[in-house]
Amino acid sequence: MQRLLIAAVAALVAVLGGSPGVAYGQDAGSYDRVLGDASTAAGLLNEYWTTELASQGIPYTPPTIEYYQTSGNTPCAGDTEPEAKNAYYCSVGNFIDFDIDWLAADLSRFPGDAHTFFILAHEWGHSVQGAWVTAQPGADRYAAPYRLEVQADCLAGAFLKHAADAHTLYAELGDAQAIETSLLEGGDGNWYDPGTHGSPEERITAFGNGYSYGPHYCRQTDGLPQ
Repeated sequence: MQRLLIAAVAALVAVLGGSPGVAYGQDAGSYDRVLGDASTAAGLLNEYWTTELASQGIPYTPPTIEYYQTSGNTPCAGDTEPEAKNAYYCSVGNFIDFDIDWLAADLSRFPGDAHTFFILAHEWGHSVQGAWVTAQPGADRYAAPYRLEVQADCLAGAFLKHAADAHTLYAELGDAQAIETSLLEGGDGNWYDPGTHGSPEERITAFGNGYSYGPHYCRQTDGLPQ
């Protein structure tokens, strides 16, 4: 199953030929770099999902984006518990929040920007799920709660494939490893618990399926074979 992910991300690199894309200079501050990437990602994600959902006859109100530093995250429906190394979609306020320290620190592991783009694309997937539920109540059913999460991985893959085809994002050296590692690590501990976010293998499969087959497949299957 890892091969499916690797092939998908390798295709991203091959299509764009290693162009420099949205990357910032190595001397830029890591916080500034993450915030710049987040702003770029937000614009591309909102444009893509507004257009895609309109083609399905579903209205979409793009979420706003916020950040916090390790703790003190923005409350969501009364939940004020700080949580490091986290990102989440708050349906009540229609915003996406992320720990900037987490994403900035990972720039030392992955010099490219892929980890930031993947994490935000996953969270935008949750906002898409919210639009489906609002417009068509009862149409989407999940066999287990974790399938909401693997479907978000699938939707992230669909977005990144679109960005590759549209040449709005460009792959850099190390981007494939960054996405692969994020998905593999995403099966262990804390909010990565397999019972809540799916096993590494399930997340890899869902991402690869979204990349290969697009958002309609993600909605029909949650990103995984039934």
